[in-house]
Amino acid sequence: MIALSHLDNLDEVFLYLVFLLSSLILFFSIRKLNYSYDMDNLLIVSLVGMGIIAIGSAINLFSEILPLPVIVLDTFKKGFLAGGILFFSYGVYRIVQQLIDLTNTDPLTNFYNKRYLEKILALEIERSIRSKLPLAVIFIDLDNFKSINDNMGHATGDSVLRIVSETIQLNIRKIDIPVRYGGDEFVLILPNTGYEGATILLKRLQRALSELTVQGCKKIGLSGGIAVFPDDGKTAEEIIGIANKRMYQNKRTRKKRVILYRTAINKINHGGELND
Repeated sequence: MIALSHLDNLDEVFLYLVFLLSSLILFFSIRKLNYSYDMDNLLIVSLVGMGIIAIGSAINLFSEILPLPVIVLDTFKKGFLAGGILFFSYGVYRIVQQLIDLTNTDPLTNFYNKRYLEKILALEIERSIRSKLPLAVIFIDLDNFKSINDNMGHATGDSVLRIVSETIQLNIRKIDIPVRYGGDEFVLILPNTGYEGATILLKRLQRALSELTVQGCKKIGLSGGIAVFPDDGKTAEEIIGIANKRMYQNKRTRKKRVILYRTAINKINHGGELND
């Protein structure tokens, strides 16, 4: 039987046991998360921390019978416990960060999702107010994407969305924020940018996508609408709404141009005359 020299040791042992039990409960909760999310590396970090804490707790429990000086035992005990807490806490911190990222990120494109859009746009509006510099938003919708899903299947549609997101990422700055709004719609938040800069980027994206090909699909096109803070609205909701409205206006204009072009080509092919 372990002989405890003072009553203080009982309190200390009890506290270590409670701490170890709490850590075990937290660890198995993290382990359960691992079944739903890919967190293997973080689980290992937390497990290592648990092991170090367990060693420190064991040293404390058996300190009376271990043939080592008190100062050495105390150093080992505190060192293992401190190291274990640091490892375990880091693992928990990284898991929480990963869960936050999963909540705010679209898994297909790795862009921020619609849920996070209003929050991040509101923050960028505040920054724009402080810096007194414009903030542009581009609302993007892919052309004829529904026909790709209907005719080629959702797997091909997902491939198109990945290609589009990669193209967007390659053409924007590090400070720009891409968001997948939903389906085939994207929103780009462009700090320190006015109409001219946003228009240049939109045309560059349209040109870059027109040069891409996806097997079995037509050329990828997109329509976009631009809104700038503070000229077009004072809130995130107003800015997104204006950009969305302008995108649909541009989409209708683009479709009319395509129809007029095809009509003209048909008339030429059939020997007709074009009217001015």
